[in-house]
Amino acid sequence: MQSRFEDIREAGAELVAISVDTVERNAKVGESLGLDFPILSDVDTAVIKAWGVVDNEGGIGGADIARPATFILDAEGVIRWRNLTSNWRIRSSPEEIIEAIEKLPVLPHGTSDLQLGRMHHNSEGDS
Repeated sequence: MQSRFEDIREAGAELVAISVDTVERNAKVGESLGLDFPILSDVDTAVIKAWGVVDNEGGIGGADIARPATFILDAEGVIRWRNLTSNWRIRSSPEEIIEAIEKLPVLPHGTSDLQLGRMHHNSEGDS
């Protein structure tokens, strides 16, 4: 996603990742990868459960983690597009996401006024 971050923003969206990892771990990952977007922490899995993307006992040691998922939300928080997978190696491509954003209605201000949420899990060796 980082490689197309500016293209995603130019399409009118903001990119945010959500992980079950700690704030500290997410900060370390973001820094090591040079990310220009935040990775939010959902250690108690409240968000991934609310959005129906929890992978029960799918993590290291049987921990609950998020299924790989990408959501495009409008300014009111309505999901306008989503992609869910059960394999952490299969993710939405930046091109797929940009295409989905560009197909959404444009608001009068010349922006689609969207937020892009991406849920993922960073474990040792993931990127």
